[in-house]
Amino acid sequence: MKPKLTFLLALTFLFLFSGSSVVFADDLQDGFDAYDREDYKAAHKLLFPLAKQGNASAQNILGVIYNNGQGVPQDYVLAYMWLNICGSTGGEKNDEDCMKNRTIIEKKMTKQQIEKAQKMVKNWKPKK
Repeated sequence: MKPKLTFLLALTFLFLFSGSSVVFADDLQDGFDAYDREDYKAAHKLLFPLAKQGNASAQNILGVIYNNGQGVPQDYVLAYMWLNICGSTGGEKNDEDCMKNRTIIEKKMTKQQIEKAQKMVKNWKPKK
């Protein structure tokens, strides 16, 4: 491979991968913005991949979205799952918010729903 072409390829990869955290942050903010303007389907579409990657803030909002049935069918099991995962990965402030939201949802759930959600949490792994 010619040196100039190698340099251009290396520069291209550097540019692509150096911006990935910015894109991640932009998607998160875009998801929050969509939620704030009550475009819940768009918020879900933007936040779901981030939540799957382990972003606690996205997981917290997804828990709220599923609890309220905003842009998705209401699902306490999924709400509980996302909030429980969030509460164990997000840092002190996120943990507190997630656990508070999870406690609210838990009061609406049957024992079987809680057991199902806990099993889902146990089997969950972030997708990188």
